[in-house]
Amino acid sequence: MIPAAQVCLAVCSFAQAPTQTPQTPAPQQPAGQSTTPQTAGRAPVQPVAPREAIDDMLSISLYYWKPKLATPGYYGGRLSTDPTEQRLDFPDSPNHATGFVATLPTGGANHLELGMFSVGDSGTFRPTTPLLISGGTFPVGELLAMQYSIKNYRITWNYLTFPVPAFGAKLRIKTLWEFQYNSIRPTIFFPESTIGAGPLANRYSVKWPGAGLGFEYVLSKRFRAEGRFTGMGFPHRSSYWDTDVSAVARFGSVEVYGGLKMYHFSTSPQKDVYFKSTFGGPLVGIRYVIH
Repeated sequence: MIPAAQVCLAVCSFAQAPTQTPQTPAPQQPAGQSTTPQTAGRAPVQPVAPREAIDDMLSISLYYWKPKLATPGYYGGRLSTDPTEQRLDFPDSPNHATGFVATLPTGGANHLELGMFSVGDSGTFRPTTPLLISGGTFPVGELLAMQYSIKNYRITWNYLTFPVPAFGAKLRIKTLWEFQYNSIRPTIFFPESTIGAGPLANRYSVKWPGAGLGFEYVLSKRFRAEGRFTGMGFPHRSSYWDTDVSAVARFGSVEVYGGLKMYHFSTSPQKDVYFKSTFGGPLVGIRYVIH
């Protein structure tokens, strides 16, 4: 038999021996992955693309427009008894038109545009048929000295519609919301009148809230193409439409651009006579961008 003292000694030695806990191997980091620890519950920071100052820029622009197409004149309206008596073409070769546009950022890659342009012409004409315009009777052969002045004012909200945001996108689509006001002043003088007839001066206006679409195609940091079309009108009422397309080159804070612009307006044809015209031709301009 084993002595009791030896049994007690063996039991105590077993109780004092340290317990060996199996070690779990550390997970291996896949090759190519960073070992930098991530903060729990926080998404990694994404790089922010630089601001392009195209869609929401603050700028001032001047342009020169040469309408090669011009069709100003009086036309017989709905109350006209003989439209040929109210048909009178005005001079159709305006030397040029000058324009101004300022853009103001409104946030969200959108901007407000404040624009105006003026165009006019003058010349003489001897009618080959009798004319009756706004109560004035013009006999055959009467010398008519005609002139007109047209001034256009607009305020347009240029709203980036697709894609949003546009950083890195080549093509950007805009929706345009605006108000346009046209002041039209055609005047006819009678330099050979023997009775001292005064000028026949009418005043018209065409004012409408309008809408349209625009685009920008960014070829590079320095070059892009842009275009727009807006308008508004209803049958037998006044109307307008306004469109242009141009190529733009940027050099630091200065942009130069050139392209084609067309504009049309018509006063209300509800009377016996109304005035309308379409203008179209090349334009060139310079824009200063304020960063």
